[in-house]
Order: sequence, then structure tokens, then C-alpha cells
Amino acid sequence: MALTQRSRISLADLRDPSRFPKSDYIEHLYRIILQREPDTDGLQGYSRREDTQNLFREFLGSREFKEISRNTAYFSGRTISRPKILLFGAYGNGNIGDAIQAISLLRVIRSIRQDLEIWACSQLPCQFPFPFEYVLPSKHIYNVSLLNQFDLMIIGGGGLLSHPHEPLTSEEWQRSIDVPVSLFGIGAERQVAHECKTLIKKALYVSGRDESSLRALSRHSPDSRGCWTRIAPLGVLGNGKSRLAPARGGRSERLTVPKR
Repeated sequence: MALTQRSRISLADLRDPSRFPKSDYIEHLYRIILQREPDTDGLQGYSRREDTQNLFREFLGSREFKEISRNTAYFSGRTISRPKILLFGAYGNGNIGDAIQAISLLRVIRSIRQDLEIWACSQLPCQFPFPFEYVLPSKHIYNVSLLNQFDLMIIGGGGLLSHPHEPLTSEEWQRSIDVPVSLFGIGAERQVAHECKTLIKKALYVSGRDESSLRALSRHSPDSRGCWTRIAPLGVLGNGKSRLAPARGGRSERLTVPKR
């Protein structure tokens, strides 16, 4: 079916299967809800079903659709454009101290600016407290083209550079990242920081969680860049010229997403 023909059918049209021949209806469910062509096994299985009226609800309740609905691929279809931030950390490692970091960062950012769209992602599998509809599925941290749709990615806190964490140690991934990056309150060890040196050099703002982390991080970028701090501040994220300002003690009331 041509793309122009597909675009004439909306999600609401699919509520009533009697409007379409059965085979066409199933293909529309795949293309509009799952945003892909039907696979042979699925198409044959659904074609044998007599309860066609239940398929709409089943597609919307599928795991595949839930992942799609949390995917930033939907950004392009939104009528209101807002700056988008992605938080990435070890939030899903099952440790309560790491699990609450994303929601804590969300609250701090919200206290400064209300106009940002904030997402969170962890490469680890455990659930963590965060608005469900803004949790990016873990596998998408490897989808560089999707990550580069964000306006800022905040990596941290926790010991993400104290022990190897994928994909941060991947040189290919580090080189492919085009989104502005902030390393926030991060723990680092010398060898892992060396493996992540490309990412560290790219970062617009870096803060470490302790003195040993700062020593490991500072080997890969001079303090003269003005984007380093010895105390991880709450929500100090920069100045609008694609450069993140250093903290000057205490909490800042300013947060500006770098302009792309």
C-alpha cells in the first residue's frame, strides 16, 4: 500500500473492523499501531482468528506497542516542541540509592524549569521510580540516531566510570554521540575513565562525586575549559552558548539547555 494511502487512515478508524476487509484491517493494525509491515507468522495467525473485534485492543496492549509509545520516534509528530533532556544512569541496577537518582534529578530540574521534556533510561533491567511514559526502553541507549534527537543528555550520578558500564566504554558509541553531554556527580576510576576519554572530552560539563573521581576525570580535559567543579551541584546546567558554566558554591537557580 502506498504511503499516501496509509496516511488517510487514522488510529480512530481502526476501532471498527467492519469498515475493512479482514486482511486489510490486520495490515492496517501493523502499519499504524506497530509502525511496521506485518510479519508472515503474525499475519497468518491473526487471519485465522474469528474475534477480529478484539484485535485493536490486543495490539494496543502488546509489549511491542508499549515500547513504541515510549520511544522518542514520536517526537516528530508532536505539535508542541519543547527542549528534551535524557537522563542516563545505573537507575535499574536494583540498588535503591541508584534507583532514586533519576526522579531526584527530575525534581531538581522541574524546580528550576517547567518547560522541559525529561526522559530517563538505564541499560540495567530493574524498574525505577520515574513517570512510566518517559522511561526510554534500555535497548534504545544503543540507538545513536534516536539519542541525537535530544537537546541534552545528563549521565550520572553513581559510579558509572568506576566500573565498566555499557555503552559508555564503547569507543564507537562515544564517537557517534552528537547530543550535548553532561557528566553529573559521577564516580570514576583511572582505567575506566581512560576507556571513556572520548566521551569525557566531549562533555560540556563535568562534576565528580569525590576527589579521586575528579583526579581520574581531569586527566582527559584541562580545568581551563571552565566546566569542572569539585562539588556536584543541584541542577547547574549551563548558559545557552553550548557551554556549561562551573558551579560557584551552593545551588544555582539557572538551567539553560545548550542550543543545537
